[in-house]
Amino acid sequence: FIPSLSIQLGTTATLSSPTAVGTPNNLTTMLKHIGSDALTVLSLFCAKLCRSASLTGIAIILDTASHQLIGRDVEDAFAALSSTNCVPVRATILLGEDLDERDAILQVLSETPSEPLLFVAVGGASVTNIVRFAAHCTRNIWVSVMTSTSNDLYVESTSKIPGRGQNTLKQFVSCSPPRAVVAHLPSLMSAPKETIAAGFATIISREFSVADMYLGGLLLNEPLDQLSVRRCLETVKSCVICRSG
Repeated sequence: FIPSLSIQLGTTATLSSPTAVGTPNNLTTMLKHIGSDALTVLSLFCAKLCRSASLTGIAIILDTASHQLIGRDVEDAFAALSSTNCVPVRATILLGEDLDERDAILQVLSETPSEPLLFVAVGGASVTNIVRFAAHCTRNIWVSVMTSTSNDLYVESTSKIPGRGQNTLKQFVSCSPPRAVVAHLPSLMSAPKETIAAGFATIISREFSVADMYLGGLLLNEPLDQLSVRRCLETVKSCVICRSG
């Protein structure tokens, strides 16, 4: 069970969402999908996005770890898309393993063709953050392929950009959320045990978040969203059942 994708295994959810700044007005849906067919579902969705927004192709951005985990599968899925739907992959940008995020953003911007593209972010926190900001700078739309179960940032619309120099705070920049977030289960299940354990730990921590919600209501009179509480507890329960089974 993945925190940022609160849908049933093997199903697709297409959600309505406000049109984000810098994106075409006719693109108002967000795809969420979990399953072994996630990359196929994503590629077909991307073909529709490209046609709707008159995009010239796709740019895949990933780091070394993501390339080893799922890179070949992603490239094969979009290569098939290129041959059947005439949506070419214009660029595949491989980020260095220990690359500074500012340098990585510049790399993406410099290696991306100056034409309307759909960005495909393949990776965890850093890659997603970099692509979100690069898409914002180029006014392109983007989608995300998850390689970690321990982050909720995949659906965020804010990028955290490192400040200049040592010991400086990150800057928060309002950007556009992804048009799609998918989880390819075979790849996630083949991840190192430590990564999978981190994902379960993040999910279990939601139970403590519920306590914070109640505490905020008692001390600060904050409104309590019962739907959020129920989703947190149901997710934790599913996680525990999954591990015990």
